[in-house]
Amino acid sequence: MNLLIVEDNPRMRQMLQELLKALPISVNCAADAHDAVEKAQSIQPELVLMDILLPERDGIELTRQFLDEGWVDHVYIVTECKEQRFRHAASAAGAERYFLKDNLIEVRNAVSDFLLGS
Repeated sequence: MNLLIVEDNPRMRQMLQELLKALPISVNCAADAHDAVEKAQSIQPELVLMDILLPERDGIELTRQFLDEGWVDHVYIVTECKEQRFRHAASAAGAERYFLKDNLIEVRNAVSDFLLGS
């Protein structure tokens, strides 16, 4: 299974990679929206872990594009944005799950559950 992490913070990208390394998946990373679009088109990952606050375009907009274009089928948001408006916007864009960065174990468990269900 291919997974794409879209995260501009290099430390957070590394933490997510470390957290997921024991799972039987191929992890790809994108640091910005441009790179994320290129990788989503080329590898068509089964699951994307998407940050909301990105430098060029926000992750909610990217989520909508990825799903509308059919490049991916499943997007989980992983963010620091605690406000309810972000949760609603992510859900409206098609994101299936919403996680805060202060609970990455929950993200790992959700990816593991996704693998079991796929």
